[in-house]
Amino acid sequence: MMVSSVFAALQLRSVALSAKIQQIAAAALALIVVGFTLALVFAESAVSSGTALVPHAANGLGAWSLVIASIIYTYDGWYYAAYFSGEIKGGGGAVARACIKGTIIVIVLYVFLAAALAWKVPLASLAGNELALAGALEMVISPLASTIVLVAAIIMLLAYQNLLYMATPRIIQALAVDGLFVRRAGEISKGGNPIFAVLLSWGLSVGLIIIGGFHFLLHLSVFFYLFLYVLLIAGVIILRSRQPDTDRPYRAWGYPWSTYTCLFGWILIALFQVGVEIDTAAYAAIFVAISWPVYRVLMRSGRTIKLNHKE
Repeated sequence: MMVSSVFAALQLRSVALSAKIQQIAAAALALIVVGFTLALVFAESAVSSGTALVPHAANGLGAWSLVIASIIYTYDGWYYAAYFSGEIKGGGGAVARACIKGTIIVIVLYVFLAAALAWKVPLASLAGNELALAGALEMVISPLASTIVLVAAIIMLLAYQNLLYMATPRIIQALAVDGLFVRRAGEISKGGNPIFAVLLSWGLSVGLIIIGGFHFLLHLSVFFYLFLYVLLIAGVIILRSRQPDTDRPYRAWGYPWSTYTCLFGWILIALFQVGVEIDTAAYAAIFVAISWPVYRVLMRSGRTIKLNHKE
Protein backbone atom coordinates (compact mmCIF):
# COMPACT_ATOMS: atom_id res chain seq x y z
CA MET A 1 0.00 0.00 0.00
CA MET A 2 2.85 2.35 0.84
CA VAL A 3 4.59 1.64 -2.47
CA SER A 4 1.37 2.35 -4.35
CA SER A 5 0.97 5.62 -2.46
CA VAL A 6 4.54 6.69 -3.28
CA PHE A 7 4.03 6.25 -7.01
CA ALA A 8 0.70 8.03 -6.84
CA ALA A 9 2.45 10.92 -5.11
CA LEU A 10 5.03 11.07 -7.91
CA GLN A 11 2.23 11.79 -10.37
CA LEU A 12 1.24 14.83 -8.36
CA ARG A 13 4.50 16.51 -9.30
CA SER A 14 4.78 16.08 -13.07
CA VAL A 15 4.45 13.59 -15.89
CA ALA A 16 8.04 14.34 -16.92
CA LEU A 17 9.40 12.83 -13.70
CA SER A 18 7.32 9.67 -14.07
CA ALA A 19 8.29 9.35 -17.73
CA LYS A 20 11.97 9.62 -16.88
CA ILE A 21 11.62 6.97 -14.17
CA GLN A 22 9.86 4.68 -16.64
CA GLN A 23 12.52 5.17 -19.31
CA ILE A 24 15.35 4.42 -16.88
CA ALA A 25 13.56 1.38 -15.46
CA ALA A 26 12.73 -0.01 -18.91
CA ALA A 27 16.32 0.38 -20.11
CA ALA A 28 17.68 -1.16 -16.90
CA LEU A 29 15.33 -4.14 -17.13
CA ALA A 30 16.22 -4.75 -20.78
CA LEU A 31 19.92 -4.74 -19.91
CA ILE A 32 19.33 -7.06 -16.96
CA VAL A 33 17.42 -9.56 -19.12
CA VAL A 34 20.16 -9.46 -21.76
CA GLY A 35 22.73 -9.93 -19.01
CA PHE A 36 20.90 -12.96 -17.60
CA THR A 37 20.65 -14.46 -21.09
CA LEU A 38 24.36 -14.02 -21.80
CA ALA A 39 25.26 -15.36 -18.37
CA LEU A 40 23.29 -18.53 -19.07
CA VAL A 41 24.69 -18.90 -22.59
CA PHE A 42 28.33 -18.70 -21.50
CA ALA A 43 27.92 -20.66 -18.27
CA GLU A 44 28.53 -24.38 -18.01
CA SER A 45 25.45 -26.57 -18.23
CA ALA A 46 24.00 -27.67 -14.92
CA VAL A 47 23.77 -31.34 -14.09
CA SER A 48 20.46 -32.55 -12.75
CA SER A 49 20.57 -34.30 -9.41
CA GLY A 50 17.21 -35.93 -9.97
CA THR A 51 13.66 -34.88 -10.49
CA ALA A 52 12.35 -32.58 -7.82
CA LEU A 53 9.21 -33.55 -5.98
CA VAL A 54 6.35 -31.32 -7.03
CA PRO A 55 3.23 -30.86 -4.92
CA HIS A 56 0.17 -32.47 -6.48
CA ALA A 57 -1.69 -29.15 -6.65
CA ALA A 58 1.03 -27.69 -8.86
CA ASN A 59 0.09 -30.13 -11.63
CA GLY A 60 -3.60 -29.20 -11.82
CA LEU A 61 -5.56 -26.71 -13.85
CA GLY A 62 -4.99 -24.12 -11.15
CA ALA A 63 -1.27 -24.18 -11.92
CA TRP A 64 -1.95 -23.67 -15.63
CA SER A 65 -4.31 -20.84 -14.80
CA LEU A 66 -1.58 -19.15 -12.77
CA VAL A 67 0.90 -19.61 -15.63
CA ILE A 68 -1.51 -18.10 -18.16
CA ALA A 69 -2.34 -15.24 -15.81
CA SER A 70 1.36 -14.51 -15.30
CA ILE A 71 2.02 -14.48 -19.05
CA ILE A 72 -0.91 -12.15 -19.69
CA TYR A 73 0.24 -9.88 -16.87
CA THR A 74 3.76 -9.86 -18.31
CA TYR A 75 2.71 -8.78 -21.79
CA ASP A 76 -0.28 -6.62 -20.88
CA GLY A 77 1.59 -3.34 -21.29
CA TRP A 78 1.74 -3.86 -25.07
CA TYR A 79 -1.08 -1.37 -25.76
CA TYR A 80 -0.32 1.21 -23.07
CA ALA A 81 1.07 3.66 -25.60
CA ALA A 82 -2.53 4.17 -26.74
CA TYR A 83 -3.33 5.81 -23.42
CA PHE A 84 -0.81 8.53 -24.26
CA SER A 85 -1.94 9.01 -27.86
CA GLY A 86 -2.82 12.64 -27.22
CA GLU A 87 0.72 13.30 -25.99
CA ILE A 88 2.68 11.34 -28.62
CA LYS A 89 3.96 13.04 -31.74
CA GLY A 90 3.07 11.32 -35.00
CA GLY A 91 -0.58 10.55 -34.33
CA GLY A 92 -2.28 7.18 -34.27
CA GLY A 93 0.18 5.57 -36.66
CA ALA A 94 3.07 6.28 -34.30
CA VAL A 95 1.09 4.84 -31.40
CA ALA A 96 0.29 1.62 -33.29
CA ARG A 97 3.90 1.17 -34.39
CA ALA A 98 5.12 1.80 -30.84
CA CYS A 99 2.80 -0.91 -29.52
CA ILE A 100 3.99 -3.42 -32.12
CA LYS A 101 7.69 -2.61 -31.72
CA GLY A 102 7.50 -2.75 -27.95
CA THR A 103 5.76 -6.13 -28.04
CA ILE A 104 8.32 -7.57 -30.46
CA ILE A 105 11.22 -6.36 -28.31
CA VAL A 106 9.74 -7.94 -25.18
CA ILE A 107 9.02 -11.22 -27.00
CA VAL A 108 12.59 -11.40 -28.31
CA LEU A 109 14.07 -10.68 -24.88
CA TYR A 110 11.98 -13.27 -23.06
CA VAL A 111 12.17 -15.98 -25.73
CA PHE A 112 15.96 -15.82 -25.85
CA LEU A 113 16.12 -15.85 -22.04
CA ALA A 114 13.79 -18.86 -21.85
CA ALA A 115 15.75 -20.66 -24.58
CA ALA A 116 19.04 -20.08 -22.77
CA LEU A 117 17.52 -21.31 -19.52
CA ALA A 118 16.13 -24.47 -21.14
CA TRP A 119 19.47 -25.09 -22.88
CA LYS A 120 21.68 -24.84 -19.82
CA VAL A 121 19.48 -26.06 -16.97
CA PRO A 122 17.46 -29.31 -16.76
CA LEU A 123 13.89 -28.11 -16.43
CA ALA A 124 13.03 -30.99 -14.09
CA SER A 125 15.46 -29.57 -11.54
CA LEU A 126 13.46 -26.34 -11.46
CA ALA A 127 10.11 -28.01 -10.81
CA GLY A 128 8.42 -26.55 -7.76
CA ASN A 129 10.75 -23.53 -7.73
CA GLU A 130 8.70 -20.36 -7.28
CA LEU A 131 11.38 -18.27 -8.99
CA ALA A 132 12.77 -20.54 -11.70
CA LEU A 133 15.22 -18.04 -13.14
CA ALA A 134 16.80 -17.45 -9.74
CA GLY A 135 17.14 -21.19 -9.21
CA ALA A 136 18.68 -21.66 -12.65
CA LEU A 137 21.26 -18.93 -12.15
CA GLU A 138 22.12 -20.35 -8.74
CA MET A 139 22.85 -23.71 -10.34
CA VAL A 140 25.04 -22.47 -13.18
CA ILE A 141 26.65 -19.30 -11.82
CA SER A 142 26.46 -18.44 -8.14
CA PRO A 143 24.01 -18.34 -5.23
CA LEU A 144 24.38 -14.55 -5.33
CA ALA A 145 22.71 -14.51 -8.75
CA SER A 146 19.34 -15.22 -7.17
CA THR A 147 19.62 -11.96 -5.26
CA ILE A 148 20.08 -10.09 -8.54
CA VAL A 149 16.97 -11.80 -9.91
CA LEU A 150 14.97 -10.71 -6.88
CA VAL A 151 16.20 -7.13 -7.30
CA ALA A 152 15.24 -7.23 -10.99
CA ALA A 153 11.79 -8.56 -10.08
CA ILE A 154 11.31 -5.75 -7.58
CA ILE A 155 12.39 -3.16 -10.17
CA MET A 156 9.94 -4.67 -12.64
CA LEU A 157 7.03 -4.48 -10.21
CA LEU A 158 7.92 -0.93 -9.20
CA ALA A 159 8.17 0.14 -12.84
CA TYR A 160 4.78 -1.39 -13.52
CA GLN A 161 3.32 0.52 -10.59
CA ASN A 162 4.69 3.71 -12.07
CA LEU A 163 3.29 2.87 -15.50
CA LEU A 164 -0.14 2.07 -14.10
CA TYR A 165 -0.29 5.42 -12.34
CA MET A 166 0.64 7.10 -15.59
CA ALA A 167 -1.91 5.19 -17.69
CA THR A 168 -4.97 4.61 -15.51
CA PRO A 169 -5.66 8.28 -14.69
CA ARG A 170 -5.50 9.06 -18.41
CA ILE A 171 -8.29 6.57 -19.06
CA ILE A 172 -10.43 8.36 -16.50
CA GLN A 173 -9.38 11.73 -17.91
CA ALA A 174 -10.35 10.67 -21.44
CA LEU A 175 -13.75 9.51 -20.17
CA ALA A 176 -14.24 12.86 -18.46
CA VAL A 177 -13.35 14.76 -21.63
CA ASP A 178 -15.99 12.75 -23.52
CA GLY A 179 -18.57 13.53 -20.86
CA LEU A 180 -18.58 10.01 -19.43
CA PHE A 181 -17.14 10.90 -16.04
CA VAL A 182 -17.10 13.82 -13.64
CA ARG A 183 -15.65 16.90 -15.34
CA ARG A 184 -13.09 17.48 -12.62
CA ALA A 185 -11.32 14.25 -13.62
CA GLY A 186 -10.59 15.80 -17.01
CA GLU A 187 -8.59 18.69 -15.60
CA ILE A 188 -4.84 18.64 -16.27
CA SER A 189 -2.36 20.14 -13.82
CA LYS A 190 0.61 22.30 -14.73
CA GLY A 191 2.77 19.20 -14.43
CA GLY A 192 0.78 17.48 -17.17
CA ASN A 193 -1.16 14.96 -15.07
CA PRO A 194 -4.90 14.69 -14.32
CA ILE A 195 -4.54 15.04 -10.55
CA PHE A 196 -8.12 14.24 -9.59
CA ALA A 197 -8.01 11.11 -11.75
CA VAL A 198 -4.71 10.13 -10.10
CA LEU A 199 -6.30 10.40 -6.66
CA LEU A 200 -9.27 8.31 -7.78
CA SER A 201 -6.92 5.66 -9.18
CA TRP A 202 -4.96 5.63 -5.95
CA GLY A 203 -8.12 5.19 -3.88
CA LEU A 204 -9.27 2.27 -6.01
CA SER A 205 -5.83 0.65 -5.84
CA VAL A 206 -5.69 0.90 -2.06
CA GLY A 207 -9.18 -0.56 -1.81
CA LEU A 208 -8.24 -3.56 -3.96
CA ILE A 209 -5.04 -4.10 -1.96
CA ILE A 210 -7.10 -4.23 1.22
CA ILE A 211 -9.59 -6.69 -0.32
CA GLY A 212 -7.16 -9.41 -1.40
CA GLY A 213 -3.63 -10.72 -1.71
CA PHE A 214 -1.24 -10.94 -4.64
CA HIS A 215 -2.71 -14.02 -6.34
CA PHE A 216 -6.25 -12.70 -6.02
CA LEU A 217 -5.29 -9.32 -7.49
CA LEU A 218 -3.27 -11.00 -10.26
CA HIS A 219 -6.20 -13.14 -11.38
CA LEU A 220 -8.67 -10.28 -10.93
CA SER A 221 -6.60 -7.93 -13.08
CA VAL A 222 -6.20 -10.64 -15.72
CA PHE A 223 -9.98 -11.04 -15.95
CA PHE A 224 -10.25 -7.32 -16.61
CA TYR A 225 -7.50 -7.55 -19.23
CA LEU A 226 -9.26 -10.44 -20.98
CA PHE A 227 -12.57 -8.60 -20.92
CA LEU A 228 -10.85 -5.56 -22.39
CA TYR A 229 -9.06 -7.57 -25.09
CA VAL A 230 -12.28 -9.20 -26.27
CA LEU A 231 -14.09 -5.85 -26.36
CA LEU A 232 -11.23 -4.14 -28.20
CA ILE A 233 -11.05 -6.81 -30.88
CA ALA A 234 -14.82 -6.96 -31.23
CA GLY A 235 -14.81 -3.17 -31.47
CA VAL A 236 -12.39 -3.29 -34.40
CA ILE A 237 -14.68 -5.71 -36.24
CA ILE A 238 -17.78 -3.63 -35.54
CA LEU A 239 -16.18 -0.31 -36.51
CA ARG A 240 -14.69 -1.74 -39.69
CA SER A 241 -18.19 -2.89 -40.63
CA ARG A 242 -20.13 0.22 -39.61
CA GLN A 243 -17.54 2.83 -40.59
CA PRO A 244 -15.59 1.36 -43.51
CA ASP A 245 -14.53 4.77 -44.85
CA THR A 246 -13.16 6.13 -41.57
CA ASP A 247 -9.56 7.27 -41.77
CA ARG A 248 -7.27 4.73 -40.12
CA PRO A 249 -3.64 5.58 -39.39
CA TYR A 250 -2.72 1.91 -39.18
CA ARG A 251 -4.47 -1.16 -40.58
CA ALA A 252 -4.23 -4.61 -38.98
CA TRP A 253 -2.29 -7.23 -40.93
CA GLY A 254 -4.33 -10.09 -42.37
CA TYR A 255 -7.68 -8.56 -41.53
CA PRO A 256 -10.27 -10.01 -41.03
CA TRP A 257 -8.81 -13.48 -40.40
CA SER A 258 -6.09 -12.30 -38.01
CA THR A 259 -8.68 -10.37 -36.03
CA TYR A 260 -11.16 -13.25 -35.84
CA THR A 261 -8.36 -15.62 -34.83
CA CYS A 262 -7.33 -13.32 -31.99
CA LEU A 263 -10.93 -12.91 -30.88
CA PHE A 264 -11.55 -16.66 -30.85
CA GLY A 265 -8.29 -17.31 -28.99
CA TRP A 266 -8.92 -14.73 -26.28
CA ILE A 267 -12.47 -15.99 -25.77
CA LEU A 268 -11.14 -19.52 -25.22
CA ILE A 269 -8.53 -18.27 -22.75
CA ALA A 270 -11.16 -16.22 -20.94
CA LEU A 271 -13.49 -19.22 -20.66
CA PHE A 272 -10.66 -21.37 -19.31
CA GLN A 273 -9.74 -18.78 -16.69
CA VAL A 274 -13.37 -18.40 -15.66
CA GLY A 275 -13.77 -22.16 -15.31
CA VAL A 276 -10.68 -22.52 -13.14
CA GLU A 277 -10.89 -19.31 -11.10
CA ILE A 278 -14.65 -19.10 -10.73
CA ASP A 279 -14.54 -17.19 -7.42
CA THR A 280 -12.26 -14.48 -8.76
CA ALA A 281 -14.30 -14.36 -11.96
CA ALA A 282 -17.37 -13.68 -9.84
CA TYR A 283 -15.66 -10.68 -8.25
CA ALA A 284 -14.68 -9.40 -11.70
CA ALA A 285 -18.26 -9.85 -12.93
CA ILE A 286 -19.55 -7.88 -9.94
CA PHE A 287 -17.19 -5.01 -10.73
CA VAL A 288 -18.28 -5.01 -14.38
CA ALA A 289 -21.95 -5.21 -13.38
CA ILE A 290 -21.54 -2.23 -11.06
CA SER A 291 -19.73 -0.23 -13.73
CA TRP A 292 -22.61 -0.53 -16.22
CA PRO A 293 -25.26 1.49 -14.30
CA VAL A 294 -22.54 3.98 -13.32
CA TYR A 295 -21.68 4.34 -17.00
CA ARG A 296 -25.33 4.91 -17.92
CA VAL A 297 -25.74 7.60 -15.26
CA LEU A 298 -22.57 9.36 -16.36
CA MET A 299 -23.67 9.14 -19.99
CA ARG A 300 -26.90 10.94 -19.15
CA SER A 301 -25.03 13.50 -17.06
CA GLY A 302 -22.58 14.08 -19.89
CA ARG A 303 -25.38 14.64 -22.38
CA THR A 304 -27.08 17.07 -20.01
CA ILE A 305 -23.84 19.03 -19.60
CA LYS A 306 -23.33 19.21 -23.37
CA LEU A 307 -26.89 20.40 -23.92
CA ASN A 308 -26.48 23.09 -21.28
CA HIS A 309 -23.28 24.28 -22.94
CA LYS A 310 -25.04 24.52 -26.30
CA GLU A 311 -27.86 26.55 -24.81
